[in-house]
Amino acid sequence: MMDDDQYMEDLFNDSAEQIPIPVGAPPVKRLAQRLDELIENGCCQKIAWSKSGCVANITRHGRGVNLRAFQRDSSTGKWVFGDESPLEIPSPHDDYPLVHLSWGHLGVDLTVIDAAGRVLIFTATQAVDRLKLARDNVTDQENEHSAVVGLHWLPVSPQQAKYHVIWSGERSEEKWRYNMTSHEWKEPHNSLHPRLSLAAFLCFTRGGTVRLFFQQPDQQWADTSADVEPATSTRDVFTHASFASDSENSILLAAHTVAGAIHVYRVKITWNAQPGKPGTPILDVLPLKTELNCAVQVTDLGGGDAALGASAKITYPAKLTHLEFIPSGPETGPFEPSHPTILAIFAHTPPPITSIMDQTQSQQPPFSILSRWELHENRHNLVSGFESIKKRSHNSAERREVTLKRLPDMMMATATIGLFCLNFYTRFAFCQSDGTVEFRDRYSMEVLSADMNSNTVTSLVQAGFSFTAPEPGLHMALSPSACILATVQPDGQITSKNMEFTSGSLNDGNDDPKTTAAIAALVLQYSSASLQYMSVDDLFAVMPQDTDPRLKYLFLSGTYHCLNSPVEFIRDDTSENAWKELFRHNILRSCLSTQSLIGLRSDGSRSLSGKLAWTILSLRFTSIVMSMPVYHARSTRPENFTHDTAASISGLVKWNTDLVVYIIEQMIELSNSCRGHENDRGFVQRKLNELCSPALLLLLCSFPRFILRLMRPVFTGLLSVCHSQLRNAPSVAARTEFHGLFTTIFLSPVPAPQMIAMVDEVEKAVRGAYEKAQFNDERRKATEREMLISAEIPDVLMPVVTKVILITDKIMGTVDASKILYHDLRSLGLGEDKRTKAWNERNTVDVLRKVVLSEKDVKRRCVRCGSLSKDMDWRGVHNKCSCGGPWAMGGSKS
Repeated sequence: MMDDDQYMEDLFNDSAEQIPIPVGAPPVKRLAQRLDELIENGCCQKIAWSKSGCVANITRHGRGVNLRAFQRDSSTGKWVFGDESPLEIPSPHDDYPLVHLSWGHLGVDLTVIDAAGRVLIFTATQAVDRLKLARDNVTDQENEHSAVVGLHWLPVSPQQAKYHVIWSGERSEEKWRYNMTSHEWKEPHNSLHPRLSLAAFLCFTRGGTVRLFFQQPDQQWADTSADVEPATSTRDVFTHASFASDSENSILLAAHTVAGAIHVYRVKITWNAQPGKPGTPILDVLPLKTELNCAVQVTDLGGGDAALGASAKITYPAKLTHLEFIPSGPETGPFEPSHPTILAIFAHTPPPITSIMDQTQSQQPPFSILSRWELHENRHNLVSGFESIKKRSHNSAERREVTLKRLPDMMMATATIGLFCLNFYTRFAFCQSDGTVEFRDRYSMEVLSADMNSNTVTSLVQAGFSFTAPEPGLHMALSPSACILATVQPDGQITSKNMEFTSGSLNDGNDDPKTTAAIAALVLQYSSASLQYMSVDDLFAVMPQDTDPRLKYLFLSGTYHCLNSPVEFIRDDTSENAWKELFRHNILRSCLSTQSLIGLRSDGSRSLSGKLAWTILSLRFTSIVMSMPVYHARSTRPENFTHDTAASISGLVKWNTDLVVYIIEQMIELSNSCRGHENDRGFVQRKLNELCSPALLLLLCSFPRFILRLMRPVFTGLLSVCHSQLRNAPSVAARTEFHGLFTTIFLSPVPAPQMIAMVDEVEKAVRGAYEKAQFNDERRKATEREMLISAEIPDVLMPVVTKVILITDKIMGTVDASKILYHDLRSLGLGEDKRTKAWNERNTVDVLRKVVLSEKDVKRRCVRCGSLSKDMDWRGVHNKCSCGGPWAMGGSKS
């Protein structure tokens, strides 16, 4: 028998060793209310992240919408959400709060829908976080049956006539090869104008009406509709709907009723486009199949997730929260062609614990059940004896047999509150109520995770990136590349969670194969986004600010290679067609923009590689804008080149002439520094790095040299048109503008003809060096790419460096050297001296117009590079920064 002290100690559990009592995770606040919203209506998305990089969210009480641009904070280098920019919602209805918002494919158009199904459409104007109302909802009906339960944007042509899928990257020795296939969009698009990009979307209402909203050729929005079979009872009204690609003139629709049935339809669109007249599309809705038994078919969860318990039973019916109609997958690639699939998520909420005796047990959280149906269509062949009969029109439903094949149900241990389709419906992302994000493969439905395969990459998740330390939430949205999770907090604030590389470090400079594989995965994702008209800025937020320089180089070289970006321009044509070709190279601009961004240091300065890229981007933009009025006046009349035109490009002309002076000035300094060492590549390169000057590389690299050669007819045309207009100027102010432009070119310390002659000699020398070294096309292009990315002189071009120094000495004998050395080049922003830096701290140069901005000017900020531009009603090339980044009005805010 134990003694009394031991007995009492055991009785009251006063011993040092405590008995662990399992405590369940606290329930997510208002989760039941959120699940009720998802069960009641398939369109209740309160936050959405556009492909242009803007986050929109419905305010807490459903009376407004706030926009936030995702941007880089120039002071810290971190990527953050900008300040709130409220949308101007016309006459919000107290009885019908805003319940759903959705961005178009290009991130330009936003639709906002209230509980009565009234549709507002907004369009971006000059900035991603500033939208204007494009369609009011005053004509929409206000009744319960008009509520929208499904919405689908149609692709935009010509941007989305094709889509490109980069499936994987494979390591081959020290290089990576990326596998890409291209496919046609099998879906109708707004074809009311043969050249303009027009948007359109379909939505389905609770009462069974298909509505098509579309832009007319004048950019105004219109709509048309068609009804399915009328409801005979309240159980026949619809709760959820989803559309899927089908063919060029039709689209599939799956709709779920209160009674639990799923109806499948084919919606055909006849656009009836008439030149010069508003379009009048016609919708035709054809029923294909009805599935009555859509309830979950799992009663024993013992084989499911361990968190659900070994003997858990479903005693209450699960209810539908998400319905997604998945189109057929890409026809080629690593996967077999798939069938259109209806994906449904059902939520099950276990009953609350009511017994006092059961309070010691933890409350089981809600969980989700995933159901799927494949749509199979089989054509019936006619009997051979009927083949000779004259063909008559037949209803497609009579010629085809449509079946729905049910696949096994699956369980997920938490409540799913968000479903996102990725990589052209080949992967899914499930956002759970506990804050986790679960990525699954479309074909196997297996959870994707890091597989430690350092020789093949297929996604960020597979390469070792994941969301760590999840935080519960009720409204979530994924960034364009699905690497950042935005969550609406209970107080209405938006927080973000970045993916992190958990299999190593991206800033320690080691040679771990897993690290280089992670960089390859970033290259794959970056290239995929670039080809899909998506913002790539979220990927830069995932990369650490102090990423090792060698890994930065691997990312840049991989990006240039994967996108097959052109870097060599050896054509002699300097006509307007050459300018058009220059303008079309958006892939190269994207790569240069990335190079410029990665070259930014924490103090705002740039590395030599980054400064080279930034200068080329500015040269490309300014030269294109300068050339437009010149060629327009040449093809029409000189009178079309007005004094307003001269004023608009005066800053660009001065910037280009100053750049010419800068190149010569820097070559003088380099020549003096390298006297006697002209043939020593290491010595010359060290001096380049010390000066941090891209001048020599602007002459050696093919692309900037090509642009400088194209400037010859532009400068000649400007001198000619200004001289002509000076004699016929209508006013003193107009004469002043033309004279100022003429003087800027004519009185430059380095006349344009001399600079062009220098560029021509360098061109001949570069070609001769490659020919002497017997470089084939592939090796020559690889050398150009390497020089552009690394900002290092290749051995093969060292004879050209000597030639450039000799040419500089020859030019110095024909110009006033003092004017060059004392010419004010501070506004270029390329100098590293204290005087230039102090001037740039006091003044802000408009990145587009190249003039100093005043304090009173309303400014737009590039979300990527942080450059500023005056807020003006520009169009075309001014809609983006010269680096290709979009504009934002709201300042950066952590």
